[in-house]
Amino acid sequence: MDKIALITGASKGVGRSISLEFAKKKIKLFLVARNLNNLKKLKEEINKKINFQEVKIIKGDVSTKQSLKKIEKICKNSFGLPNILINNTGGPPSGKFFEFNNKVWEKYIRNNLMSVINFTNTFHKKMVKNNWGRIITISSTVAKEPSPNMVISATLRSGVSGFNKSISFELAKNNITVNTILLGGVKTERLNELIKKSSKSKKVKFKTYLKKIEKTIPIGRFAEPEEISNLISFLISENGSYITGQNIVIDGGLSKSF
Repeated sequence: MDKIALITGASKGVGRSISLEFAKKKIKLFLVARNLNNLKKLKEEINKKINFQEVKIIKGDVSTKQSLKKIEKICKNSFGLPNILINNTGGPPSGKFFEFNNKVWEKYIRNNLMSVINFTNTFHKKMVKNNWGRIITISSTVAKEPSPNMVISATLRSGVSGFNKSISFELAKNNITVNTILLGGVKTERLNELIKKSSKSKKVKFKTYLKKIEKTIPIGRFAEPEEISNLISFLISENGSYITGQNIVIDGGLSKSF
């Protein structure tokens, strides 16, 4: 059976790293993101550096059902429906709960929670039929350890963890594993944006504030995106076939809970 992966938020950061790792393993790829130019650059990089051609790029917004229908149709008409689904979306804005109106909440409920539910509902059926699949959602440690400044993210990420845990019981009998990856700080554009915003509000230089945060991490640094994609690579392999229903923390030892 060919391995076929659908990766959302594929054009940058962790999604991009996962895409490159899967290409090295010759897994057929559907790469979804809102920025078509970034997707084109990624496809070109995969074609040239890895010499892998079985890559379809799809411009789409995971928060809309129209995009989901388009993505499903493209999958059916090319490599076939995926048996590996990587749910990966950009995080909500930081801020206190009273700073956000219902419109903002509803936007990110669609983007960060309903997208996981809708994509999983759509693509798990073929996995059940084939009696094999992998569903992995990239999330955040705020699902376990909420902070007041990340209230939207904490609320929706914990909802995603609950959803994935619930469905993992039902899908295990079909050799489908379902796991959630709770990330700490990873060197991405989003992390830089969050740190810049925070350093500005505290009136501290960006580099000074960055080093201060890194000192709070037991390992003393932020993760490289490749360290995340290496974990994902293990989980989709047969070596990871006994791991399901888990919230796996990868944060350099920062979390206090266990």
